[in-house]
Amino acid sequence: MKQIPCYKDEEQFLFYIKLGQNSTEYMCLECAQELNEGPKDASQQNLIRINKVLKSPEHLLSKLNLKPTLKEFFSYLDKYNEKSITKIFLDFQIKITKLQNTLKDLEKELEKILHNFQIRIRKLGINCQIQIIKSLIQINLNNSQIILNKLEIQSTIKQLNKMKRLSINTFQILIKIIAKN
Repeated sequence: MKQIPCYKDEEQFLFYIKLGQNSTEYMCLECAQELNEGPKDASQQNLIRINKVLKSPEHLLSKLNLKPTLKEFFSYLDKYNEKSITKIFLDFQIKITKLQNTLKDLEKELEKILHNFQIRIRKLGINCQIQIIKSLIQINLNNSQIILNKLEIQSTIKQLNKMKRLSINTFQILIKIIAKN
């Protein structure tokens, strides 16, 4: 430990910490001796050796009149030494790696779902075209029947357009979900 000279007596080095009610100060051996020669009071009991504090910080905490919550906090901090913190970080790293792997698996599964969805959309489009052709074949030359068939075709086309828009919107949503991952 580097020795620091006393501000009152430059030939002496700081040796004690004096805890006062409203202040704390450092003292050398000579200043502490002067304190012992003066009127006896509780302040003499509040001298703490600096070397002892450096070797055992718990000693300082035991001398301080700390609230119980602060004492609990310092004892809680004492539990986390370098080894335990390293273990905590390693556990955290393992959990993050597992999460990354899970997200990769989820991305692959979403890609499969999207691929299957695209295939279904194509099949749906082909089936719709076949349905329109069948509808056209069934039209007979009767004017009333032609008008009814025309309305039916228009309705089918509207339904197909709605299905197509719905499929496109769903497809776009899936692409956005995959793009976020």
